[in-house]
Amino acid sequence: MILAATNENIKLAASKITAGDIVAFPTETVYGLGANAFDAKAVEKIYNTKNRPLSKPLIVHLHSVEQIGMVSP
Repeated sequence: MILAATNENIKLAASKITAGDIVAFPTETVYGLGANAFDAKAVEKIYNTKNRPLSKPLIVHLHSVEQIGMVSP
């Protein structure tokens, strides 16, 4: 299901991520998958959905420098 980028739908996507789900979103070139990087099961869902080998890292976007130590490799 593709949803318009309204405030309501952004809140819905955020609630899905908070609940451990993954969401797809458009970037400048491709669609990305997003999840809570602090939730190992959610990260595993991305690897499984993409059929991505665990040896290939994912990009993690953080809110602040203080969060760097909170994400385990």
